[in-house]
Amino acid sequence: MKQASSVKLVAGTGVALHYQVKEMIHQQIIKGELKPGVKLPSEVELAAQLGVSRTTVRQAILSLVHEGLLTRYQGKGTFVTQPKLHGDLRGYLGLSFDPSNQKILQHKTLLQATKEAGTQVASRLQIAPQDLVIYIKRVRLVEEEPIVLEQFHIPQGVCPDIVAADISDIAVHTALQERFGILIRSVKSSIEAAIAGDNARDLAIRRADPVLRIRRVFYGEGRPVLYAHALARGDRCQYHLED
Repeated sequence: MKQASSVKLVAGTGVALHYQVKEMIHQQIIKGELKPGVKLPSEVELAAQLGVSRTTVRQAILSLVHEGLLTRYQGKGTFVTQPKLHGDLRGYLGLSFDPSNQKILQHKTLLQATKEAGTQVASRLQIAPQDLVIYIKRVRLVEEEPIVLEQFHIPQGVCPDIVAADISDIAVHTALQERFGILIRSVKSSIEAAIAGDNARDLAIRRADPVLRIRRVFYGEGRPVLYAHALARGDRCQYHLED
């Protein structure tokens, strides 16, 4: 950020110093001088640069944190908040982008194989635990940064050919419909708060970091054809619902 020599704070004008510091940082964020993900100097360093007290700097930073422009991480420091990806809670719970955001959402397949369903997956797909499913595990990335970890289960009898197919360029439910002719009639979805846990490494976050857990069951002609389980990073994703 700009050094103290290029920033002028004025006392005795009726405008509190902490507000002036806040506006200075705010303007640098808006103008792109402070880019998303950039770490700010420490409170002590900022106070020394600007010739104000540490308390003044802390007030300014906390105000910007409250407004969502800055994010504080314990033991790491204060960073310019990364813009969140937005998803719609209607339909298939996909992630979309603001038109002004030119970042590209990519898929990276981590595993694609056949295995037994197991108890939990079987109950959602209405099959036996020993029945085989096509299992696809992949991560969605923005500028090489993992954002969402996805796991898909498809009954083998529904679409056996998908296990060997390259569908890294398309959503799995879209591939079922457009490339394999599997009609999807409806979807049941749920979303809840959780922590990353054992999946933290795939998302490049800590085990205790918050995530949004999204579960979806896609139905064809009267039966489930796909069970999807996703973990979306809480610091990078936001879902909304409109009436």
